[in-house]
Amino acid sequence: MNTVKNLKIKSGERVLLRADFNVSMDKEKITDDFRIRATLPTINYLRDKGAKVIIMAHLGRPGGKYNQEFSLMPVAERLGELLKIDIKFFEGLEIAEGEIDAMEEGDVALLENLRFDKREKEGSKEFAKELAALGDAYINDAFGVAHREHTSVFALPKEIKRSAAGLLLQKEVETLGEVINNPKKPLSFVMGGAKVDTKLKLVSELFSHVDQFCLGGLIANSIMKFQGMEIGRSWHEDDIEDLIKGVDLSHQKLHMPKDVVVSTEDTGKAPARIIDIKDIKKSDMILDAGPDTISEFSNIIKKAGTVVWNGPLGLIEVEEFARGTRQLARSLVRSKAKIIVGGGDLMSVIDDVEATDSIYFASTGGGAMLEFLAEGTLPALEVLR
Repeated sequence: MNTVKNLKIKSGERVLLRADFNVSMDKEKITDDFRIRATLPTINYLRDKGAKVIIMAHLGRPGGKYNQEFSLMPVAERLGELLKIDIKFFEGLEIAEGEIDAMEEGDVALLENLRFDKREKEGSKEFAKELAALGDAYINDAFGVAHREHTSVFALPKEIKRSAAGLLLQKEVETLGEVINNPKKPLSFVMGGAKVDTKLKLVSELFSHVDQFCLGGLIANSIMKFQGMEIGRSWHEDDIEDLIKGVDLSHQKLHMPKDVVVSTEDTGKAPARIIDIKDIKKSDMILDAGPDTISEFSNIIKKAGTVVWNGPLGLIEVEEFARGTRQLARSLVRSKAKIIVGGGDLMSVIDDVEATDSIYFASTGGGAMLEFLAEGTLPALEVLR
């Protein structure tokens, strides 16, 4: 990949920076600015070079039309606080066209949510040309959407000759590349959460490469259902047979839950029980990993050389069902492994239990991280070659 330090940015140049500012929000207030902070080194590098930095990003899924709930204005305000400067906010391309020339060297501007235009998700060449007219160079620092063929990460760099990866994107690729090419052994994966198809594909692709797989959440539920076990009313995916071809589900490196936390509803208001997986009833919902499962997974992490963790083991939005993930996060403190974590939700749990210092690297993209590990590349990386 071409990288930002190869571009030789000139003072006064207009640089389009694609960032991943898809942050957690609650009533238009940012609850987790992890992704914003992760992009600061690239922004500061460009400012130090005297560039006019025009940042493009998205937030949520507004459906291709304006929705105040998904405005990036709160992000602009938080970014200004972190950089300790005033951030210009452009509500549309026409406004940006009229004001970019007035920007001074080192100024930073943020475009309104790209997904307010339906063409962003379509990979539109027309939209790419309109965006390209705003800049002299293009930097992609949005690893979290690098697996998408969206306009701003896939079509746009084809329209601007001087395109490169930002410092964050470069670090993501280098770190995850180590996992594939030269990991410190034993290499252990912990996977929970959703995105069952992507995670099962990863298990299949890396089955011979990884020493231990610890599975929870929907991926474990789906496998148990496939094996004919009772999982009650638990969330799962059907038709996974093609996704796990070549995977020996009885192999000793594949660790499934031994016990789980169940309830008849997912609100946390109904009584919860810790039971053996063989005792699940038709009315039960699996909502967290049990203590025996967490103990086994913790021992694997303790003995590992490298740990890749993606996705919580339970429904962490409800405190009653976040305990398993929290307890496993605490075990990271006792591990000497290189621990690589993917996904903002998981990082928030790790922050809460004060285990952040134990993390070797926190990826800003959960889904992109999994696809990169499975494929060795991503669409947005290919166009930066």
